[in-house]
Amino acid sequence: MSSYSQSSLARVFLNKAYFYYAYAMYGIICFIVAPLSCFLTIPFTRRFRTPLNQHCIIYLSRFLFWSIQFPLEVVGVQNIPSLSEHPTCLFLMNHQSMFDAPIMPYLISPRYNIAMIKKEVIWQVPLFGLATYICGSLLIDRRKGVTNREYLNDEVNRLKETKSSIFVCPEGTRHVGETLLPFKKGAFYIAIATKIPIIPVVLSSFANVLDVKRGEGVDNGRLIAQILPMIETSDLKEEDVNDLVENTYKLMNESFVDINNKMMLNKA
Repeated sequence: MSSYSQSSLARVFLNKAYFYYAYAMYGIICFIVAPLSCFLTIPFTRRFRTPLNQHCIIYLSRFLFWSIQFPLEVVGVQNIPSLSEHPTCLFLMNHQSMFDAPIMPYLISPRYNIAMIKKEVIWQVPLFGLATYICGSLLIDRRKGVTNREYLNDEVNRLKETKSSIFVCPEGTRHVGETLLPFKKGAFYIAIATKIPIIPVVLSSFANVLDVKRGEGVDNGRLIAQILPMIETSDLKEEDVNDLVENTYKLMNESFVDINNKMMLNKA
């Protein structure tokens, strides 16, 4: 066997080893260590359900990316307003993989980050689901429509007391493709009703880091998180929601396509 073939096999082995190591570390930290840390925080916050119970998650997300040497490049941090200026914001991010979840607390630290999740998650993923509940995540029951929206508006107003922000994947599901899926309107209704600004965050294609189909890491891969300029909602009304959704989608989708095209050109 030639030395070239041996080096190729070694590279494939290392890429596969990195892939499974990264997923193993993710599983251990996100589904075991992080939930337990939330439970252990309760005696200090003295509240069973509050965003303050996720204090340790910020540091665990940093440890996760350090431990797997995840090649995350953050662009546009200056677009995140200060806590004194806007204590509560709505962060929107495209959703491609399970690694998206720890990226948000990593990006917006020292802010607390509350996810908007489906109610079923609490019992579908027992330990993780309960942890999201005690951290104050906003639980969506899509069958309730307007009533559910009124409940979420009240919850968001309560989040302002702890200076917590909201994290939503507006596509509504995990998606890997050349463009983003159309956005759901729910989060935009809430942003308008509660007058909180929107911070769009665009992640480049996850395929540049981990090849899920082949179960391998990618040589010299990197993931770019582009934080776009803040979108104000203070002057908007409910009837403006369609324009807000359309403009935000256009902004994020164009950024997603542009980032990926530039990364492809750099590889060529």
